[in-house]
Amino acid sequence: MTVKVTKTKMLGKIPVLYRFCERMHLPQIIDEIVPEKPWADNSLTIGQLITALVINRLTEPIPFYKVIEWIEKTGFSELLHVPA
Repeated sequence: MTVKVTKTKMLGKIPVLYRFCERMHLPQIIDEIVPEKPWADNSLTIGQLITALVINRLTEPIPFYKVIEWIEKTGFSELLHVPA
């Protein structure tokens, strides 16, 4: 017998805000302005990171040191297709 375990994450407004940021080309604009440097292990660009922080401020403002927990809790990493 195989048991399948699923994990549910509440995205709420995040996909809508992320799409809005994409339509404004926010990640691309930031990546053009900020000198190209790999962030962490090349999984995120600076533009994606700033977009995540903007969405965090708009949805659930928390201290910056807790943003990783927020990303894991909300499933934002799946939206960006990067590990939290």
